[in-house]
Amino acid sequence: MVTGYVQQGQLDFQIQGGPLLHLKAGDVFFEPAGSVHIVGKNTGTEKTIIIAFVENPKGAPLSTPVEEHGK
Repeated sequence: MVTGYVQQGQLDFQIQGGPLLHLKAGDVFFEPAGSVHIVGKNTGTEKTIIIAFVENPKGAPLSTPVEEHGK
């Protein structure tokens, strides 16, 4: 599970089944555990800085490639 904060820049963000979010500095986003992240793109002219708070069970992988997701 990830809670993110856009500190600087602009970001398009989407997880499978969710809306495309157009985020800017000061916005937050949430990525539930097990979700498939399908869009993460800097849409501005400056670099984008994100502060991410990640909660993950001890020993579990931080991410799973899409081709393995759901197996």
